[in-house]
Amino acid sequence: MKKNYILLLLLISLQTFAQCWQDVSAGDNHSLGIKTDGTLWAWGENFQGQLGDGTRINKNIPTQIGTSNDWLKVYAGFWYSIGIKSNGTLWTWGYNVYGQLGYSTTIGYRTTPTQVGTATNWTSAAAGYNHTLALKTDGTLWSWGSNVYGELGINSTDSQRNFPTQIGTESNWTRISAGEHFSFAVKSNLSIWGWGLNSVYQLGFTSSAEYFSYPRDIASITGTGYGALDVSTGYEHAINLNNSQGLSVWGSDNYGQLGTVNTGFDSGFAFSEGVQSIEAGPYNTFIILGNGRIVASGRNDYGQLGNGTTNQLYLYTNIGTASDYERISAGGYHTLTLRTDGTLKACGRNDYGQLGDGTTTQRNQFVSITCPTTLAIEDITITNDVKVYPNPVENSLNFSFNKEIKTVSIYNLLGQEVLSKSLQANEGSVDISSLQSGTYFVKVFTDNQIKTLKVIKE
Repeated sequence: MKKNYILLLLLISLQTFAQCWQDVSAGDNHSLGIKTDGTLWAWGENFQGQLGDGTRINKNIPTQIGTSNDWLKVYAGFWYSIGIKSNGTLWTWGYNVYGQLGYSTTIGYRTTPTQVGTATNWTSAAAGYNHTLALKTDGTLWSWGSNVYGELGINSTDSQRNFPTQIGTESNWTRISAGEHFSFAVKSNLSIWGWGLNSVYQLGFTSSAEYFSYPRDIASITGTGYGALDVSTGYEHAINLNNSQGLSVWGSDNYGQLGTVNTGFDSGFAFSEGVQSIEAGPYNTFIILGNGRIVASGRNDYGQLGNGTTNQLYLYTNIGTASDYERISAGGYHTLTLRTDGTLKACGRNDYGQLGDGTTTQRNQFVSITCPTTLAIEDITITNDVKVYPNPVENSLNFSFNKEIKTVSIYNLLGQEVLSKSLQANEGSVDISSLQSGTYFVKVFTDNQIKTLKVIKE
């Protein structure tokens, strides 16, 4: 007979760092990650539920979100988060006052991932300040959230949309990036389009208009021609990589984030090593060169550039000597990096635990983040014969079952046992007042069964 239980697997590896992460994303003060096993993790600030663990409590180590192992991509925005699963479904959680979660409501926040609609053909997303962009596999472009400066691109002055709305009718969009109040997208013909706020020329062209509520062909306006491979946006600037390995930057340079001797639109610089990828943070810019090295420029007051100082950089400067960088994600004041071996390193501001190193200590050099233990699912059949209450709980957790309960064990999200008690009765209670607030897994042992349930300690 099939047993109805969730088996808690403690996957202990001799390599605590290597081959761990497949995707990471840094938000304003929180971080998201997907491990190579498809599980979702989050850490840092959680006041708006942006971590997705069912609480609003900050975490300073990677904390597993649910037990699903089919996550594919994550995107951390300003107080909210987006995830795409391998089946093409789109999920959001966190802050929602502007409808940026896409649930057709402006309920204040959600503390757990919730599916947006029923579509199963989402392929990528971009989390802006308070608005969201997303692409489907058919090449159509969608947006929702705040629209005070036309950042949704729907040719409307509506203040916001709280559900996915298609931008135009074209079906050849390939890349997207969302800034503070503006947006960019690239088409399959390598043309680059921008819309939204243009107060400091963050759209890449001079104009007397403060904003544009529909996509405009930036290449034709600036005379730079087509050839956009990728575009990345900060709060008030953007960077473009073209198919000749050339770089263009434009917008505000108040912190040196453009990284060149010119201000405004600069389309005339390149690196002899070539470029692998680009990443615009809110007030800084990172470039991974063809040799795997990093150069960066811009704001660095929390050490978020990772060069061992807190000095602002006005020109692109080498960061360290490592040459194995594969991906960078720049948050509000912290930075996450993925190396080619799947290891994760972080630097910058850490007062909310957004670096994930178990402390709240600011780092001006990249520090390694330990690969956490996964709580995997063998069987997700849920039964109601074991009663565990109240949930959430503050002090005393009560248990009731129609058979004798032998032992109760409680584990944190790293798979570590933090409490165990022998009951030897059908009913009993366990004092958990000594545990920190957060999410725990409770294993109830009977004669021939193990029931595993999730509880939240307030």
